[in-house]
Amino acid sequence: MDPQQVARLYQTAVLLWGKGSGKDYLCSILVCYLVYVLLCLRDPQVYLRLAPGEPIDLVNVAYNADQAKNVFFEKLKQRVKPWQWLRENYNLVEAGRRVNEQKPRRALVSINDDFIEFPHQIRAWSRHAQNESYEGLNVLVWLMDEASAFLSKLKRENAEAIHHTLKTSAASRFGMRYVGLIISWPRHADDFTMTKHKEAVLNPELGVYADGPASTWEINELTKLEPRVQIREGLEVPASLANDFISDPRVRSGATAASRRWRAKRSSATPTGSGPPSMTVARRCLSESPRWSRAKRATASTAPIAPSSSRSSASYPRGSSCSPTATRGS
Repeated sequence: MDPQQVARLYQTAVLLWGKGSGKDYLCSILVCYLVYVLLCLRDPQVYLRLAPGEPIDLVNVAYNADQAKNVFFEKLKQRVKPWQWLRENYNLVEAGRRVNEQKPRRALVSINDDFIEFPHQIRAWSRHAQNESYEGLNVLVWLMDEASAFLSKLKRENAEAIHHTLKTSAASRFGMRYVGLIISWPRHADDFTMTKHKEAVLNPELGVYADGPASTWEINELTKLEPRVQIREGLEVPASLANDFISDPRVRSGATAASRRWRAKRSSATPTGSGPPSMTVARRCLSESPRWSRAKRATASTAPIAPSSSRSSASYPRGSSCSPTATRGS
């Protein structure tokens, strides 16, 4: 099938989720899933109309070097090393050491310091916002993890510049076939992620899926069953997060700038329900023709998934539940 004719509901997704909602984990799962789809193709370069031997890059960008190496990349390695399907079909090596039983005629998966190289020149990179070295990569998939926190070496917000570089690099090589994800909790009412989320909600024709704003306990399954503590009228939080709210007088009074804006729009807000779990959102982000690959047909629903109305409104009715002072770090 001509990849230019693949019908995808969304090209990019913007997820506005609270701290501790599992954003790094979701990103690592998405990277592995897309690597799996690519490895199921007989020749990914031919399918994607690349020259023989040209690399295919999946890039996750974190907000600093420590986050890139010690958080996201560690999570990615923990998804890759015990991955049963990968271990059964490929030889895995990390820094020259064998990870699984090595068998002849198997292709090699090599885990390096800041990227993992799979067969067919498929590479999964972990980069960060202070090192804007993405030019020259054949970016098929890009993820901006905690995009609202992106700062340059001069401590200036640079998420918009990084987004432009990633998007144009992907579009110039793969047209409408690339996949992009912006995921973060908001640092202020008009930060990068908030702005992209509003653009997606107000302009559905952009082909950008918007989810949120959603508090930590709406996304993270581990907090859903916890007892609730009432912080103030209309705001109950899981017990494990209560101290973060109680210690901040702005949250107790509902006086954060973001919550004031959201409350001002509350009267016209569309009623919202509970949002989809992380993997449902992941499928929405990647929703496309079921004929993309033989593996896709076997593992994903063939019905296109419509955008969820929950939490994807032009209004922001949840007040401080997604504000920087109202959520806890992961």
